[in-house]
Amino acid sequence: MRVMDVPEFQDARDLAAVNEGLTVRDAAILMAGRNVGAVIVLRDGCMSGIFTERDLMTKVAAQGLDCGTTLVRDVMTPRVVTVSPEMELNACLRTMTEGGFRHLPVVDSEGEPVGMISQRDFVALTFGQAVRRMRGRAQYGLRKLFRAGA
Repeated sequence: MRVMDVPEFQDARDLAAVNEGLTVRDAAILMAGRNVGAVIVLRDGCMSGIFTERDLMTKVAAQGLDCGTTLVRDVMTPRVVTVSPEMELNACLRTMTEGGFRHLPVVDSEGEPVGMISQRDFVALTFGQAVRRMRGRAQYGLRKLFRAGA
């Protein structure tokens, strides 16, 4: 299975992105409103970094910075590890685990951001698979029970 095959990625048609000149407060408001833990940061329409909940916590709140005046460009993570839509999920998860990342921007062959994959996507995928397995086992058990009673 590839990144592009994850239902949560396919449904993410509207990429959460902010201009790097935006204040941290405005970025946090956008993130809260969209229920996302990270946004792509853009400079002149091109990806210049990523701003995450972890950046907000460690670089803003823990440092006592004013989120109303601090700009995203000053606290974002500028060197971003990215993945392609064609990347296999196991390789993507390995990249996240080894790098300690919760979010990875997904970029096309020209390096343009097309989405974001997160730990939450892997949890949803795993949960969905578990539910399908349990449903199958329950149906098998019911069929077996009804055959035995007939």
